[in-house]
Amino acid sequence: MAGKGPRKPRKTASAGKGTTPPKLEATQPSRGGDALPGEFQRAQQRMEEEIRVRAYQLFEERGRQEGYHHDDWVRAEAEIRAKYQRAKSA
Repeated sequence: MAGKGPRKPRKTASAGKGTTPPKLEATQPSRGGDALPGEFQRAQQRMEEEIRVRAYQLFEERGRQEGYHHDDWVRAEAEIRAKYQRAKSA
């Protein structure tokens, strides 16, 4: 092995055959053209943060009792989504 040069990378079955999968672009629900993609993403992030904070509040209200994180998240998500729906319809 001492006399051999550097190893070449092995070719795979798909190498050089143009089989690269197409890039998937994130799709966003249609909002009737009233929001730009960046605005939509920021709104989603704000809503998720509110859900996270509310879920933690529910955890604390129960006396920090473990084992109910899913219930807290679902309840917080329902409350925050309802709040956004009321604001959107107003």
